[in-house]
Amino acid sequence: MQDGVGSDDPPFMPSKNRSKKYSITIPDTVKFVHDFAFLKSNLVSVEIPNSVEYIGNSAFAYNELNKVNLPNNISTISVGTFENNTLSEIKIPNKVSYIGDGAFDNNKLTKLDIPSSVKHLSGFACNQISELNVPDSVEYVGGFKGNKISKLNMSNSIKLIGASAFSKNQLETVTIPDGVVKIDFSAFSDNKLTSVKLGKSLETIDDKAFDSTPGPIPSTSGNRISELTIPDSVKNIGECSFGRNDLREVTFLGSSLESINKNAFEGNFHVKTVNAPKALNDKISNVFHDSQHTSFNLK
Repeated sequence: MQDGVGSDDPPFMPSKNRSKKYSITIPDTVKFVHDFAFLKSNLVSVEIPNSVEYIGNSAFAYNELNKVNLPNNISTISVGTFENNTLSEIKIPNKVSYIGDGAFDNNKLTKLDIPSSVKHLSGFACNQISELNVPDSVEYVGGFKGNKISKLNMSNSIKLIGASAFSKNQLETVTIPDGVVKIDFSAFSDNKLTSVKLGKSLETIDDKAFDSTPGPIPSTSGNRISELTIPDSVKNIGECSFGRNDLREVTFLGSSLESINKNAFEGNFHVKTVNAPKALNDKISNVFHDSQHTSFNLK
């Protein structure tokens, strides 16, 4: 088989001696590297020619690659392709539009440049990235859980922020772009947030989106958002979406809210003021049950 590796070819069989390592060069006749082709193969280096147009799911996962040059003609980086290696840097080719979940999870990346061709951005959890600039082309962003991100710039082209997208980072402030319609489950949980600005098109704030798991000293750990303004566009607010923060004032700008979980603000014990239209009274009157001295300003 000349146009692919990993399907009809004899399987690559690493030595049972786990101390033996391998370096491979893929021939320039190859166009496709199939799913799991070199999974857990004791690879320390690989050369991938520009003839390769597609690399499958987990094709090089669970190896010891610390550097790889991606071929210029790929448009997709598949699910788990280079997961669990030791990559310290990576250059994403300019034709790539899709980076799948887990593509580069559990490596040693410290910085990342995303080309303007990318529309679906995911797959970088559990690295050491400290700053991220999301280009205007991106419509979906997720998969950066467990990094060290303290600076995050997102563009208005983003429509969906995925589940656990930026959970367990070091963000202190975040601005949700006006194009975002949904913030998914646990997207910004367990950071160091003290302030958040929500975008004008936001409709759904999912469960635990900004939740916090306090440490031994709750007042100094996790998200500690103190003031929150919820745009009129928001229709759904999920369970513990702002749980265990340090909210003192919450403002609802409009009456479009259709559903709010009774535990949306669980663990906020010091909410003093809630500003909202009278039309929301029935929906929000019981959601601040953990706070003993809340004053409602309904207009």
